[in-house]
Formats: sequence, structure tokens, C-alpha cells
Amino acid sequence: MMGLQLLEMYPGIVEDFWEFEHQVPNYSRGLPRWMIPSAYKTRDRLLANIKAWNRLANRESDYRQHGEDGPEWDKFFGSKYIKAREDYMRKYGMNNDSIVSENLALLFGSNANAVPAVFWYILESFKDLELQENLKIELQGCLKPETGDLDIPKFSTKPLLQSTYAEVLRLRVTTTTIRTNEDANFRLDSDYTIGKNIIMTIFSSVTAYNRQAWAATRPESVAKPLDEFWPERFLVQKDKDAKFSLEGLAECWMPYGGGHRMCPGRHFAKNEIIGTLGLLLELFECELVDVQQAEQVRPDTRWAPYGTLPPTKKVAVRLRRRAG
Repeated sequence: MMGLQLLEMYPGIVEDFWEFEHQVPNYSRGLPRWMIPSAYKTRDRLLANIKAWNRLANRESDYRQHGEDGPEWDKFFGSKYIKAREDYMRKYGMNNDSIVSENLALLFGSNANAVPAVFWYILESFKDLELQENLKIELQGCLKPETGDLDIPKFSTKPLLQSTYAEVLRLRVTTTTIRTNEDANFRLDSDYTIGKNIIMTIFSSVTAYNRQAWAATRPESVAKPLDEFWPERFLVQKDKDAKFSLEGLAECWMPYGGGHRMCPGRHFAKNEIIGTLGLLLELFECELVDVQQAEQVRPDTRWAPYGTLPPTKKVAVRLRRRAG
């Protein structure tokens, strides 16, 4: 996405990025440098190296070439998207430090939530061999016959792939909505009132597990408990006529937030999550080493109460490249 030059200039970026991601809850808590000096050193190192990359990319490439006639990708800026962002930020007068921070935020947004979500998507398919076989059948329909490559737009036509993905996000992703109350007497119920100008944080997990709300919107979706993983929860009709649908669930299913400010990267993330499983199952024979141990893996709620939660422990798997 951001070109090969960044990796060549800064081979330690992968290690530093995941250390930065691990420390995000501490940054969010506002802990000072003297309490977590190594965490701030990691962030400083990321920002300094991204700034050096950005300076080189501006010298060796032209960020204004992101129109129809411009190259789809180059070594320095990477994709047209990165060039378009650079052009936008420069036009609106952002200074170099602000642009560097935005680029780090982009790296975080495109990796920190999607990678753990990919883990949970893969884990659930490995735990349930029947589910895995059914997903393989749908994935076969997403292969281009002439090349064998994944036809990513076809993901949106496969009901079980999408329903499993939606169920993973329902259980493993928690978003936060922050609002300031402007009502002088906002009553939650008979016992609780929120005063004017009080800041409220609302977690999407409240609606993800609200049986009353789900049952009122789509009764068949609560045929199995909401605290249980059920890959068919988002299917309407069954068997060969099954269709994936989020209709009526905008206030129940909110892994990307909601309203006009819903995450703009949700389509990219969806294809990234489903596509990773597709490539894994296409190229490798996969199995869990210890199924019972895998059943005990839970989201690590000690990390942070929001985002895509990482697992509490590592999971051992066997992988073998498929013949041919």
C-alpha cells in the first residue's frame, strides 16, 4: 500500500509497529513518558522513519500523479491512494509532522484491527471442519478460471463467507461512540439521569449482545444465544437459497460504527479478512494441533475494552503447502 521503499529504508518497521500497537491502550490512557519510556521511544522511531520515507518519496516521485493517467503503483509512494492522500493533505496546508502522524494513523487503521479479525476468522473455520468445508466450496466460486487468482468482488456474492465474517466482527470487535449530552435532563431509565454537558462513551458490544433488540428486528437471528458463535446468524432463508443480509441491523451490528461517519475502510477490511482466509485455504492444508486448547482461547479484554481484541494465548497449527 505504501510502497517497497519504506520497508527497504526501515526494515524494523514491522517489529516497531506491533510494539506500538500493543502500547496503544497506554497512549490512550495518557500515561506520561517517564512511566512508559520504551513505548514512546518506539513511537518516536516510527514517526522519524516515516518522515524520512515521506521526504524521499516527495523527492523521487510525484504525488500529484494519481489521476486516471497516473501509474497504479510506484516504489516510493505505493498506491494511488497514498498519493491522493498526500495531495489532499498538502493542498489543505498540513505541515510535515501532521502528515507523518496521519500516515502512522493509516498504518494503524489498516492493520491493527484487520489482523486480529483475520485471526478470529481463521480460528473459527479451523475449529469447525464442516464450516471450513462449506467455506471452501464458496471460495472455489471466487477463483478466476483463467488464472486461479481470487476474484475479490465475488466475495460479496457468497452468503456463508459474509455471514461468518459478520459474526466474527459482532463477537470480536467493539467500537466506541463518544457524545456530549446537550439535554438538561436526559433520562436513561427511572434510576439514571445524565446531566447536561456530560461526555458519554457507548460501546457497540451493548447492542451486539442485546437479545431484545435483535429479536425485535430479526427474530430468527436469536435462534442461538448471542454469546455463542453462530456462522449462519446473518443468513436469511436457508440451504441453497440462503442470502446474507444486514437489513434492519444497523443499530445492532456496529463493528464499523454507524451513521455518516461509519469507517470508510470497511470494504477494504472485509475483502482483506475474507481474502486472507481464501488464500490460506487455497494454498495450504491446515489443522489445529490441539482443538480443545483452541476452544479455550478468548479475547483478551485486559488489553483494552475496544477495537478488535487479540487472543489470550497463542494457537498452534499445522500447515503444509498443497501439492501443485
